Amino acid sequence: MDDVMTVTQIEVQFESEWVLLENPQNNEALEVQSGRVIWHSKDREEVWG
Repeated sequence: MDDVMTVTQIEVQFESEWVLLENPQNNEALEVQSGRVIWHSKDREEVWG
């Protein structure tokens, strides 16, 4: 998971999972556009706990 991914790519690859992004890139409205996935899981507590 070394590559920067777009939100669309993340949604496709990690469907129905929680993801933690490193260095997220935002637009002017502060919406996440891309980032590097450093952790993912279907269990929220594994990612954010």
